Amino acid sequence: MLIFGPTGSGKTSTALMAVENSLRKGVPVEILDWKGEYATKFKGATVIRKVKLLEPPDWGNVQSHVLVVVDILRDVLDLSEPMSYMLYEELTKMYEQRSASFNALLEQLKYRRATALAQRFRAEANIAEALIRRILPLVLDEARDAENLRGSDKVVIYDLSQLPTYQLKTLYAEIILWRLYNEAIRSGSGSLSLRKLIVAEEAQNYVRPRRAERQPSIGERMVNELRSYGYGFILIAPDPSQLPYHMARDAGAVISIGYQGLPGVVAELLSYYRYADIKRLLRTTSRPRTYVYYNGRLYIKGVPKPYKSAIDLGVQAVPEKSVAEEVEERLMERPLVLEEEELEPSGGADHPRIHLERRSGV
Repeated sequence: MLIFGPTGSGKTSTALMAVENSLRKGVPVEILDWKGEYATKFKGATVIRKVKLLEPPDWGNVQSHVLVVVDILRDVLDLSEPMSYMLYEELTKMYEQRSASFNALLEQLKYRRATALAQRFRAEANIAEALIRRILPLVLDEARDAENLRGSDKVVIYDLSQLPTYQLKTLYAEIILWRLYNEAIRSGSGSLSLRKLIVAEEAQNYVRPRRAERQPSIGERMVNELRSYGYGFILIAPDPSQLPYHMARDAGAVISIGYQGLPGVVAELLSYYRYADIKRLLRTTSRPRTYVYYNGRLYIKGVPKPYKSAIDLGVQAVPEKSVAEEVEERLMERPLVLEEEELEPSGGADHPRIHLERRSGV
């Protein structure tokens, strides 16, 4: 489903009604929330605000993960071919050391730059320097303080609103789509039934428009692949021109909200069905309308009403524990064992005896 319309037109309200219908049918939902609008609409949802972006889904098969990460970073950071190749080499080295962080990657690039300068390989040093400048903002994200909430698996919201830059938001969105793709592969072959609904707000930022002869972006490829596994998508954007044009033909429904007349993308779809009144519909309207193209038919309705209620998922979302807190909790759960030993130090038998108390696990 494609939903278009200006800010405040009711795109999010329309998506929330679709989410409510999906939950009634037992279909789980994951939401890429670009502006932070969805967390208050659900009680008990899982809200993810920070993820380990470079961590592979399977440490036993990192080679394919390296290729995808390079492809994603090339798309997000606008990398040249030499920079992409160097990034591939350094990521491979990093994963061989069982490390997965932008901080470790940055240190490797600094070492490579210093080595290249020492050997007077200016071109290689310049490539490493260019990569360092692009990677640095991603390193800052790893130090960002953010709290994830663990609640129901029925609704998972990726809140991207706290990310400081457009690049980071785009990177998060594409990494999340890649993880969903790995989840789909593990769960089995394609399905004709709807297995999961993905709501993608501001989808134009990671499912980018293109000419027909150009290669699709990695975001578009992920959406197409996931659809073949039974993952449904609601792609939301301000204008039809901001998404790949052919997607309207593949969509189950196209919804356009606003003061404009019939959008050109819907007019073209209707032309296949020989609508005689397309020219009349193309005129500018004096009040906002909602145009719904579904199953070869056009429906004209009023604007959506604001979705004011909150959906209760029946659980209490709690803050996710940090790694340090989990380790401390495991240690405190261990039984306390006090042992006493008598040692004879090198000072001789007349030296005072030393009593040692040892706690298990510390």
